[in-house]
Amino acid sequence: MKTQAFSTVAVLGSYRGGTSVVTGLLNQFGYFVGDAFFHAWNGYGTYEDLHLRRICLECFDEREGHWKLLGETEFRIDRLARWKIWAQWRATETGAIGIAGKHPSMCKFGETLRVGSCLGFGVDGLLIVGENVCFGIS
Repeated sequence: MKTQAFSTVAVLGSYRGGTSVVTGLLNQFGYFVGDAFFHAWNGYGTYEDLHLRRICLECFDEREGHWKLLGETEFRIDRLARWKIWAQWRATETGAIGIAGKHPSMCKFGETLRVGSCLGFGVDGLLIVGENVCFGIS
């Protein structure tokens, strides 16, 4: 099945910052945000696609006291590009209008997202979510 080009949105924000609400709304508006989601200890759904979550944790060490990017920028671009290709395929199958993803560690991927966009594997828009604020950049 041939995939089409979809608008791609990255939802950026800290843990417990409201990114799940925003990603859930994108899902309700017809964006593909994943198939299987991580369920947090608080019992709420996160709208963190398990596949994208695994990729983010391969690219960023978020253990307490470490908080550092892993691998070179090219490695992170490759991993995120693979997720985007998979998400576009799934979006085509499900009739979605776009794709969106989120994980708190993506806040640290600014350079990765910028370089990836220059290479054609980036995002078309960012939604930045924080306490009492949400704004978009396209």
